[in-house]
Amino acid sequence: MRKNKSNVIPFPDRMSRNISDNVMQEMNLHEEAADMATFCIDIIQKAIRKQSHSELSTIDFNDIQTPEHKDMFVILNLLSSMFLRKGGIDHLLQSDLDHVYAKLVTIDYAVKNDVDLMELIDADYDHLTGVLQHIEDWIDKDDDVILGDDDE
Repeated sequence: MRKNKSNVIPFPDRMSRNISDNVMQEMNLHEEAADMATFCIDIIQKAIRKQSHSELSTIDFNDIQTPEHKDMFVILNLLSSMFLRKGGIDHLLQSDLDHVYAKLVTIDYAVKNDVDLMELIDADYDHLTGVLQHIEDWIDKDDDVILGDDDE
């Protein structure tokens, strides 16, 4: 054993590097997800502003006094959460994304199949389980659910 004048126990370098690399990789992915989400929001705002004939062309997502700012703050964070999921990192908003997706698919199904949405919402649990299975089967058969055709 070498004599070391310091009271500090040397930490194994290889382990330190692996931990540091993993932490840095996750931090980089968080930063990349936030940057990409911000970039997407910027593109949306620029595209809206180019529609000078539209009443919406004056929208400013950065004006904290508007409801649009709050909406875009939520959308920005949901986008970031989606990018993190793609990168294999858990984020607390991912379950919210799953719930909103299920709600949208249910609404889409009701509209496209002339089903009273309130009936779906008010249905008892056994009936609702059957309806949800029917919706899942419908999704499996119909690729353009929610997102629409790529040709549009």
